[in-house]
This record gives sequence, structure tokens and C-alpha cells, in this order.
Amino acid sequence: GKVEFKCFGDSDWAGDTATQNSKSGLIFCMGSGALSCSSKKQVVVDLSSTESEYVGLSLAAKEAFGFGN
Repeated sequence: GKVEFKCFGDSDWAGDTATQNSKSGLIFCMGSGALSCSSKKQVVVDLSSTESEYVGLSLAAKEAFGFGN
């Protein structure tokens, strides 16, 4: 059958109260199993929750391209 590759991610806008940096988390799955998961503090201070999510998606896309190499 068909095996699907999926990525799920979320960001926490200004989650670090000391620095106001956001945090991003993601998990990559293939079929019913997890391939990779991570949680990282973003290096930039985002101006909105939308920007925080966009930065998180960008980080996920960079990691997803790593699976293809």
C-alpha cells in the first residue's frame, strides 16, 4: 500500500519570558511511526504569532529537505 510522509509542527510565540524568543516543535512521521522530532528556541524575536508560525514552518521545511538527501 501507500506509505505517507507527514510533518506536524507548532510554535509558541514569545514562549521564553526572559528573552521573548519563540519556540518551535515538529515531528516527522512515515506511516504510523515517528522518524524525527525536535523542539528548538527560535533565534529571532518574532513580532507576531503569525511570524512565529511562519519561522517554525520554515525550520520544518529545511529539515524535510534533509530527509531527501
